[in-house]
Amino acid sequence: MEILVPRVLAHLAWPAGLAIVLVATAAALPLTVTLPLCIALGLGYALLLRRLTGGRPAQPALGLAVAGVGLFALVGFIGPPTAAEPVHMLLNTVVLFAAAVALLWSTIALALRLRSGPAVAAAVLLGIGSAGYLMNLLARWAVVLSGAAPAQAAIEDRAWMAAAYLRGLDGEPTYLTYLLVWLDLVQVAYLVLSYAAASALAVALGRAGLLPARQARAVARIGAVLAALVCAGAIAAAIDGPVGTIAAWTAFALTIPFMSTVLPHVLGVALLSPARAASHQDSGLPARALVG
Repeated sequence: MEILVPRVLAHLAWPAGLAIVLVATAAALPLTVTLPLCIALGLGYALLLRRLTGGRPAQPALGLAVAGVGLFALVGFIGPPTAAEPVHMLLNTVVLFAAAVALLWSTIALALRLRSGPAVAAAVLLGIGSAGYLMNLLARWAVVLSGAAPAQAAIEDRAWMAAAYLRGLDGEPTYLTYLLVWLDLVQVAYLVLSYAAASALAVALGRAGLLPARQARAVARIGAVLAALVCAGAIAAAIDGPVGTIAAWTAFALTIPFMSTVLPHVLGVALLSPARAASHQDSGLPARALVG
């Protein structure tokens, strides 16, 4: 019970961050409201993680647990990235880059310690996806530094939004339109691979006894379903009528960058526990997969 309450609260931090972002965007809340909320989220979550780890370092698991809530806390107050606000877009890009690197590093670290087929598969899948995604994020800086931000702002609601371009764009495309669609498709692929990687990592952690079997199976199945939904949505988006529209919006919603952190968040928080680490040390299981 002593650890259960902080862990439940830590699990709820991700949906709390999402709620802040959604409400702030829908209601156009001022910075004076959203900034304090994000600061409170970040500080509260940091205290919860310290409680869960007992103050001991837990680098690999901590990277999984921090990426999502850290993203919400650091940039949730500025709203969705847009080239109409270049400074905000670059700030968003820096934090997204850091979150993606944290997820990749944590996954590779766990794979090296678990040394199992599913763990290696998770690292390979996420590594492939991250290679393209990190280049995508660097391209955002290129847009701003080259002075192309105004040109992107004029077309990003179509060429930078999967719900629109997956349905097919009308008219003669410009080079920038083609580039934005291509870069966003790289992001779509990254989310599919990140879901698959989280699924494989859950299987590896379950087999190693670091997660309860039921929880590991649930995360693995959810990851597989999410990856399948994105693929199906991207394909079905070409269908005329409401079916194609729903499919396109489904693919769009599931490939917003912060979605890459939801399953790692679940896995990371579940792994963080001094009591659990101690029990695995006593049983001879690889507790170093939990702590650094």
